[in-house]
Amino acid sequence: MTMKYTLSLCPQMLRAAAAVVLLLAPATPLAAQTVYDDFDDGWVNESHWSFEDYANLSESGGLHHITGPPAQVDANMSSTQAFGGDFEFVLDWRDLWTTATQFVINVPNVSLQIADLQEEDFVFIFRSEDSTGGSHFSNAYLGGAWRNGFSGPPTSVPAGLLKITRSGSTISTWYEEGSGWVLLGTFPNAFTGPASVQVGGYTGDNGNFHVSCDWVTYIGQEIFPRPDVKVNGLDGGFSVPAGSLVDLTLALEPNTYDGIDGDWWVMGVSSKGTFWNTLASGWVKSQTPIPFHTGSFFPLTSTSLFQTTTLPAGNYLVYFAIDIDPNGLPDWGAFELHADVVDFEVL
Repeated sequence: MTMKYTLSLCPQMLRAAAAVVLLLAPATPLAAQTVYDDFDDGWVNESHWSFEDYANLSESGGLHHITGPPAQVDANMSSTQAFGGDFEFVLDWRDLWTTATQFVINVPNVSLQIADLQEEDFVFIFRSEDSTGGSHFSNAYLGGAWRNGFSGPPTSVPAGLLKITRSGSTISTWYEEGSGWVLLGTFPNAFTGPASVQVGGYTGDNGNFHVSCDWVTYIGQEIFPRPDVKVNGLDGGFSVPAGSLVDLTLALEPNTYDGIDGDWWVMGVSSKGTFWNTLASGWVKSQTPIPFHTGSFFPLTSTSLFQTTTLPAGNYLVYFAIDIDPNGLPDWGAFELHADVVDFEVL
C-alpha cells in the first residue's frame, strides 16, 4: 500500500481543529429520526450488530433478510451501540411469509426488542405469521418475572413498522400497518439504564420462512463512541479505476466518552498484507496490532487521513476502531471495541 500521508497533526492539534470546526458550525437539533442501520452494506455490518453466525441472516438490495430453513432458529442480532435516557426505536419490515405447519415452540415472526445491559430484563414486540394469518404480540421480562403480555387483532398486511419507546421508567410498544400508530402495550416500572436494541425473527418450528427489513431508526442518546471511516465519501461496496484518487477520511462522535482516554486503531487489509496506521510512522506492515493513537476521545469531523493515486488493482478493507481501555492493546470484550469498516476495489 503506497500512500500519500496527509494527516500529520498531533492529537492536540486535531482536537483544536475539530473544536474550531464545531465552533463555526451552526447548532442543529437532533433529527426526528436517526438511521442506525439502513442495511445497504451488502453484508450484516458487525460494526452495528453482534450476532451468532446464523446461516439465516443476509443482506442484499438494501434489505436485511431472515430466512429458513434451518427452522427453530431465533435469528437475532443486538446493537453494538448502547442507548440511555428516553428513546424510540422503529423497525421497517416487509415480505413476511411462512409455510410452517407446526406452532408448538413459537410462531414464525419478525421482532424488535430492547434489552437492559445491567440486568436480564428486556421488552419485545413481534409481528407473527402462521397458517391463519398474522398478529402482533408484546411482552416484557422484568425483575426476574414475565409481565402480562398484549395481543393485537388478526392482520394480513404484508408490510409494516414496529416501535418501542421509553419515557422515564415506562416502556411502550407500538405497530403501524398503514393506518397510523397503534399502541399495543405499556410496561411501567421498567429498566432505566443503558440498553441495546435487537432485531430478529423466529424461523418457525418447520417449513420455510422469510422476512426482509429495510431500516432501523432511533431517537435518543448514544452512549459509546461512534467511529466513521469513508473512502471518497462512500461507506464501501464500490470500485475505482486504477490511477484514480483514493481519499480516506476519519470521523468520530465520542458521545458520552468525550474527554475519556482510549485506544484509536486504523487497519488496512489487502493482498499485500495487514497494515496499521500510526500518527508517528504512517502505514506499518505488521501482524501485531499497532495503535494509531492512545489518548482522549473528542469530536472529530471528517478529516482526510491519506490520499493516493497509486494503489495496485485488488480488494481493500480499512477499519477505524476505538476501544475504551487505553492500554495499547485491542480489547475485544462486549461493548469495549467499536469499529467502522469500508471496503472497495481498485480495477
